[in-house]
Amino acid sequence: MTFTENAADYYTIQDNSQLVAGETYRIMDLSQEDTTHFVLYYGQFTVPASSGPAFFTSQIPSIPGFSAGSISMSGASSPSPYSYVTVANNNDPDFSFAVNEPFTIEWFQYIDTTKPFARSFSIGSYGSGNIKIGVSYENTVFLWVNGGARSFAGISSNQWMTGSWIHIAIVRADTGVVRIYINGQFIGSTIISDAIPVSNLDLAIGNETVPNDAGIFAGKITNFRWVKGNAIYTANFDSALPTTPLTAVAGTKLLLLAASDPLVTADSSGLSKVVTGHNITWAAP
Repeated sequence: MTFTENAADYYTIQDNSQLVAGETYRIMDLSQEDTTHFVLYYGQFTVPASSGPAFFTSQIPSIPGFSAGSISMSGASSPSPYSYVTVANNNDPDFSFAVNEPFTIEWFQYIDTTKPFARSFSIGSYGSGNIKIGVSYENTVFLWVNGGARSFAGISSNQWMTGSWIHIAIVRADTGVVRIYINGQFIGSTIISDAIPVSNLDLAIGNETVPNDAGIFAGKITNFRWVKGNAIYTANFDSALPTTPLTAVAGTKLLLLAASDPLVTADSSGLSKVVTGHNITWAAP
């Protein structure tokens, strides 16, 4: 069974003799970076009942039943004011991680317009070679840790992340294995055992700590939860994706629910972190 990429958003199955009409299949690929292997989730398709080539789309569907208020970022570039959120750090130990310390960073996002290096979040900035931890989309997903990046090359292009609400979770277990889940599906892993000290660098959501055109995120983010010392997800949870606001589970250090316009940047972790919105708006569910 072979696949040919016909466009950015679909593939043709050249030999569908092994497929069963009416069945739904997930497409997986195995790629290698350095000495670490990643299992990468491309998408899914349903075999048509009629004869002929089958197609699947790489567009991830919106989460069924998901509805929430959100932080809306315009995607404006210089000289217009940047649209993003910052969380004050001031050497707050809640944002740093010890060697092999478990953590979970998760959020829901909706990309309105694709940007070439969009940051969902970042502590630090690329220009200074100092991204302590962050996630970007550069034709694939990049996880940044201590100034270096790990790519998950099989996630295709930003197109399949545009126009849909999706849930993303970055989870490190106490073994140092870092797993990425999208909509509750495991898409890749790598080993990062190092301590992640973030010093006094602020957390930025929708750009970098020092905002710039390259880091612009154009879309909406909500239910951003930063959890220290707790690997919440250890296996696929696509059948149990949350459809109601997240809560402050054990280890929660930041929780941005954007429940209403007055509360668009309110921290619901119980720790009252100082959160500042820069040229953002609240988007109703």
